[in-house]
Amino acid sequence: MYAVLAQKGFFPEDELDTFRKINSRLQGHAHIKTPGVEMSGGSLGQGLSFGLGCALSARIDSDSYHTYVLLGDGECDEGQIWEAAMAAAHYGLDNLTVIVDRNRIQNDRFTDEVMKLEPFADKWKAFGWNVLKIDGHDFASLIDAFASARKHSNQPTVIIADTVKGKGISFMERFIYFFESLSIWVGRAFGWCILILTLSVTYEVFVRYVLNAPTVWVFDMMVQMYGGLFLMAGPYALAQDAHVRGDVLYRLFPVKTQAWIDLVLYIFFFFPGMLALFWFGYEIASDSWRYKEVSWNSPARIQIYYFKSLIPLAGGLLIILGISECMRCILCLSHIHI
Repeated sequence: MYAVLAQKGFFPEDELDTFRKINSRLQGHAHIKTPGVEMSGGSLGQGLSFGLGCALSARIDSDSYHTYVLLGDGECDEGQIWEAAMAAAHYGLDNLTVIVDRNRIQNDRFTDEVMKLEPFADKWKAFGWNVLKIDGHDFASLIDAFASARKHSNQPTVIIADTVKGKGISFMERFIYFFESLSIWVGRAFGWCILILTLSVTYEVFVRYVLNAPTVWVFDMMVQMYGGLFLMAGPYALAQDAHVRGDVLYRLFPVKTQAWIDLVLYIFFFFPGMLALFWFGYEIASDSWRYKEVSWNSPARIQIYYFKSLIPLAGGLLIILGISECMRCILCLSHIHI
């Protein structure tokens, strides 16, 4: 939206570099202080209610304008969306069109993981809407859908536009998307280690202090689980941009300056460390597999060569994610906003 407003002359295009900076007019949620913005949406889910009011006002005042509302598919988790949808159908607002960006990804994960939306089109139909499904990257289909929506009577129209994040930038469609998704999936899978650890500790406490029959395997297993969780949480946190950073000064810099800082830090600090983790981790894991290494911390003799394989795996995932982050930096420096 900010890019369109800048191109339409509401503010200089250079101001786009201040996005989400302190005292910037271009924040994560649009504000009425931004030129060209007439409504402050605040939390997600409020936009359709505002559009509903505009469409209803046009009918009452006999105005001919048509109201368009752009929604994200993750935004459709919000109950207020469906309250507004029900009201729009109740009033038969055929001067209201909603476009849903159906890219199946929301703030920090896939929409199906947060709240399953399918059968998405059927839900809108059940609420009394005229539903059109299109390829959101096909401009001809979009224009035809807008024309069809304006001709439709007695019902509001929703256009479900199937899209792909990063469309048109091949490595973003495939490389970055795939490996970030893989790292997030692996991190969540290893998140189950927390449950296993909790149950194991609980069991050990019970048998040790209640039954007076301590185990010989729980301690070893806990050590391996902690190690696996620590290693695989690294790629997960990087994919989620969740690593702790001191950004007191960093966040005050323009976006391009931040991109330069990130690129330099990745090249001179991140990659040497991760290459060392991968290289030496591979040697450690190879030796462990060669000798079928077991733990000598307890008589249980748990096989640990499986767990040591996670060291180079974590290093490899971190290197790949680091490459994708460098690509983002280069795109930013090349004036491609993502």
